Amino acid sequence: MHLFAGKTVPWIIGIVALLSLGGLIAAMGLTGWTDPAGAPGLVKSLAPGFADQTEPAPAGARPAPGNFAASLQANAALAGPDTIVQGIDTFQPQNTAVTPTAVSIAPLEDWNPIRSQHTFTITVQDENGNPADGAEVEIILNRFGAAVGDIVSLDGNNPRKVDNAFGRVMTDANGEATLTITATRPGDTDVTAYVPQIADADSHKVFAVKHWVDMQAEFPGDDVNLVGTDHPMAVRVFRVSDGSPLADVEVLYTILEDNPDGSLNSSGNSVSLRTDDDGIAEAVLRQVTPQTGDNQVSIAVIHESGDALFNRVITKEWRAPSLEVDKQGPDNLGLFKQSDYTVTVTNSGNRVASDVTLTDALPAGLSLVSSTPAPDRASATSATWNLGDLDPGDSVTITMTLSATVIGSQVNRATAISSEGFTGEDDSTTAVIPGSLSLTKTAPTQVDLGDSLTYNISLSNNGQGSLTNLVVTDTLPDGVSLASAPGATSGAAVPVQWSIARLDPGDSQSFTVNATAQSTGDQTNSVAVTSAEGATASANAVTKVVASDVSVAKSVNASEVILGESLTYTITVTNNGDGDATNVRVVDIIPNGLTVTASDPAADTDADGNLLWTIASLAAGASTSFTVSGDTASPGLITNVSQVTDRGRTLNAEVQSTALTPGISLAKTGNAAVYIGGERTYTITATNSGEAPLSGVTITDTIPAGLTYVSSDSNGSRSGNTVTWSVGDLAVNESAAVTVTLRGVTAGQVTNQARVTTDQNADADATLDITVLATPGAHLSIVDTSDPLAVGEEGGYTITVENQSADSPITNVLVTVVVPTELDILSAEGGTISNNQVSYAAISSLAAGQTQTFTISVRANAANDVVASATMNYDEFSQSITSQEGTTIIER
Repeated sequence: MHLFAGKTVPWIIGIVALLSLGGLIAAMGLTGWTDPAGAPGLVKSLAPGFADQTEPAPAGARPAPGNFAASLQANAALAGPDTIVQGIDTFQPQNTAVTPTAVSIAPLEDWNPIRSQHTFTITVQDENGNPADGAEVEIILNRFGAAVGDIVSLDGNNPRKVDNAFGRVMTDANGEATLTITATRPGDTDVTAYVPQIADADSHKVFAVKHWVDMQAEFPGDDVNLVGTDHPMAVRVFRVSDGSPLADVEVLYTILEDNPDGSLNSSGNSVSLRTDDDGIAEAVLRQVTPQTGDNQVSIAVIHESGDALFNRVITKEWRAPSLEVDKQGPDNLGLFKQSDYTVTVTNSGNRVASDVTLTDALPAGLSLVSSTPAPDRASATSATWNLGDLDPGDSVTITMTLSATVIGSQVNRATAISSEGFTGEDDSTTAVIPGSLSLTKTAPTQVDLGDSLTYNISLSNNGQGSLTNLVVTDTLPDGVSLASAPGATSGAAVPVQWSIARLDPGDSQSFTVNATAQSTGDQTNSVAVTSAEGATASANAVTKVVASDVSVAKSVNASEVILGESLTYTITVTNNGDGDATNVRVVDIIPNGLTVTASDPAADTDADGNLLWTIASLAAGASTSFTVSGDTASPGLITNVSQVTDRGRTLNAEVQSTALTPGISLAKTGNAAVYIGGERTYTITATNSGEAPLSGVTITDTIPAGLTYVSSDSNGSRSGNTVTWSVGDLAVNESAAVTVTLRGVTAGQVTNQARVTTDQNADADATLDITVLATPGAHLSIVDTSDPLAVGEEGGYTITVENQSADSPITNVLVTVVVPTELDILSAEGGTISNNQVSYAAISSLAAGQTQTFTISVRANAANDVVASATMNYDEFSQSITSQEGTTIIER
């Protein structure tokens, strides 16, 4: 039977055993299932540990799991096609192709008031996590102890409510089935959802709990308030059973959307309250800053368990009138002219604006002429209208006529305010503009130096209004002197001024200035006019006063030359003026250190021996040039000055050159000693030590006998015993270094000489004395004469010094021997004994291949493993040479 799907074999055997024992249990009087009428279907179990079920069981009904044994017994006894056992046999899954593997229920835990309904959703999935369509789900409500709750309905495929505590249903295409339950009294309902098709006993059932409480709550609804006012919100909590209030229940108010900014009971965004004896908890929502918008407030009734049993989100809408003021006026208005201005006040809010007043603040430059309607109150600085109440969307328009009295930017602001304190404002900015001045000035474009010239000035008002207290000022340039100015209020003073009391729009006036040109060049005469209203204008007239204007320029072909080289000077005379220059005198002063060799054109000589030319005529804009050539005769700075005289003016031009003295130095560095067969690299450095750049720099190195050439850097070339490097150019203080590698071939001292030459005849030599040495080498050894040596026995050491060089002696050879303290030194021929050390006199020279031997006699005084040490030093080797000998001393 499908009832046993997913159960283990021992479990099934146990159930069969229970069924077979049913008659025996009935015979013992432990169980009965017949109602007073004797009709089957009233099932009653008296077995210990099972719930008492007294409700009539419908055909095919299945008892709660707690009475499972009794129900099996009853089902086995009942006959007919409607028995529970038969019903289970006929309840088959709809989709046998799907194998369910997981079941879940939601919610797992929840709270509800009694006498309400609650729905659970059971979800079954296959091994891939897909919905299991047609999976069988058995629903069981626990009937033990104080359990409450009844099944109301099942929803899914083929739902079957067996009784109030048990039912079966198949999942739909979404793999879901639902269970709806209710309860009439407080307590808990334990729900088990069991899927027989899931073989895994750890996965085939899930559990949920519903807590029923005798509690209900009434919440406030959504509301609308005027901004800035308090909004009380009350929650009433009461019993479901009798409607009586519940006191001391926690109610939590929380502002979810805090825009506009609000507070609860003036304590922030959240407040926790307890219901009073009437079951009421009231919170007050206040705005921190009055403004329109919505606040969403969450209200939660908290059960004593700490769970939010009831929840409601209400919306508080804050409304207000919104006064919008639209002020319109002209952007520009002529001084003393009038124009219309309009002010429109509109309530664009969502509440009535009460007792609205409109005030228009008049700036200093605008005055009220009239308005429609007339203002209720008016003064020189403002006008006020009482507009009354404005419904949402209503508008009122005021038209004013204003007159411009002061020039400048005039800001006219209108402000509307309601009795609730809501305001709106707007302004218009009008530029009150005065008349506009036009000023022109004419004069001759060109005159000769000293000629008269006349300036004509014309002034016009082409603006929108009159101008007063005008002052016209004419400023003559420095190169022009005033002759006369008819009608000028300043008389003959400079600058010239005229005063005009008033100039109406369209009016013009003219003025004349007579002057004399006293300086050449462009002479700019400026005129300006101002009015009391701030209107201004200006004009210029430029007259060119012409005359000759000679300048002189001088250049030299080189700023630096090598002493003895030549210099060429060019003198250029230019007439920069507008008139011809005549009889221009040009003089070139010959400097010391320069010997003139030529001039072009050929120059005369003045009384001081300087070169002299005379230019008969030089047209405006024309130039002429002269050249002078000479050889540098002494080193240092040479300054050549030319003088040009025209119309009594003398102009000077000079250039400087330096005669430089060339120079070069040479140094050769490297190791002054080289062994026969050894190699040394030498560096030869040439440095430009003079004042002038050098070219054609060449270095040579002559290799002496006793040394032979090995290599040189990439620029060197060898020819015989000479190596040559072409360095090229050297700037002042610049150096160039080359290298050559030489090998020692014959012992002795030689001199290596290098030389540098240049195109500028600067040269230098460098020498280096090099000693070619034969190669030294030495060996030191110490050997004991007896080993091992017994305490009390005598022994000794032999020390040998050998010059291993094939061709060179070693000199100043010093030998020192240290004997261990376990040995007493008896004698050391040729040596000096001090404690346990022997020092030998220096060997002044030990020839190549020669050997020197030293002996020391000792007696052992204590047993031990000891080491004697010999040390040698000589001049040709920078390190000490040490040799050691170990000796074993024993007790016989």
